[in-house]
Amino acid sequence: MVALAEHRAPASAPPPLVPFDLASMVERLGRAWPGALVEPSAREAVVAFARGLPPVFHWVVLESRLTSDAPQRVDLLACIIDHHDARSDLARGLASHGTHPGLAHAALLPRWARAEGDLARVPVIWLEWDAPFSRAEPLQLIGIDPRFWNPAAERMARPSPRTQTDLAAAGYAASFGVAHDPALLARIEGAIAVLPKSGSAIFSASLRPRGKAVDRLFVELPREAVLPWLAAIGWPGERAAAKRWLCDAIAPWEPAYIQVELSAGGPTAHLGIEPRQTSGARSERRERRAFLERLVRDGRVRADKVEALLAWQGVGQIEAGPANGPLAEVRTFHLKQVSQDGEPPEVKAYLGVHYRAMSRS
Repeated sequence: MVALAEHRAPASAPPPLVPFDLASMVERLGRAWPGALVEPSAREAVVAFARGLPPVFHWVVLESRLTSDAPQRVDLLACIIDHHDARSDLARGLASHGTHPGLAHAALLPRWARAEGDLARVPVIWLEWDAPFSRAEPLQLIGIDPRFWNPAAERMARPSPRTQTDLAAAGYAASFGVAHDPALLARIEGAIAVLPKSGSAIFSASLRPRGKAVDRLFVELPREAVLPWLAAIGWPGERAAAKRWLCDAIAPWEPAYIQVELSAGGPTAHLGIEPRQTSGARSERRERRAFLERLVRDGRVRADKVEALLAWQGVGQIEAGPANGPLAEVRTFHLKQVSQDGEPPEVKAYLGVHYRAMSRS
């Protein structure tokens, strides 16, 4: 799941993102993908898998593991945002590309394209395919806040916990063809209900494709509200360790993006901590560099990986042909610390790309 800094777009939001062919984009960038994070063989595996996917995705992310020197495993994430003709474009794309193995078991997509029932209010979906791309069923991540990436967000009421749980239930049923476990849905609703007014629940995702009867709930909170919320939901992990990791990765003025896993019996010890998407602001880059350099000093991350990641962010321009004109190619990244059992967390890097229309003037 991805912490997008623009997730509550104001009325003056920038132009909508432009959909693109995922395999062509990854292949065109070629060696621009930093080899310290995305080895050529990993990049080629992504291209081979993605070839033939419909050109409907608005954002792509390649996931690399910073704190591991094992042979690289680079996972693929892509999203579709419900703006302009995204749903009808998806329906047309599925009609011509629906046999792609990466979509054959993504049952959510055609139902979301038809805006069936509660799915009409789901603003964005992410698909996550894990390398080596042998598992047929991707994770299907459900946007459960209708304000997400919505130009009218500031005029929309905060959704109720029940409304958001209904969206999670609708996404699950569309993904797997069966109703969700009522006990697990009650856990989701309860966790959302104890969020402070300054927090929000953004995504839910069932880990059923990974053989786990748990859902991940992805929330945004002020940093100082995270530990009280974890206590309120009965998170069983080590709070002192969570506080250290939180203060290490999140600046006091930044929101924290938190992932927890909920089972019917309660939360697991899983904890994901993310700062927001790094889009180029000087203060963000300063905080990310400081965090990453601490990891280098601790011997947990190689310095070349850090420099490669920090060099990724930026904005370029490409020509998209007479129909679309020039596009801004926007590269961003974000980080995630993931821990299960109180040990130093694994740190992952997510290299993102999206496109926006540019004026010819």
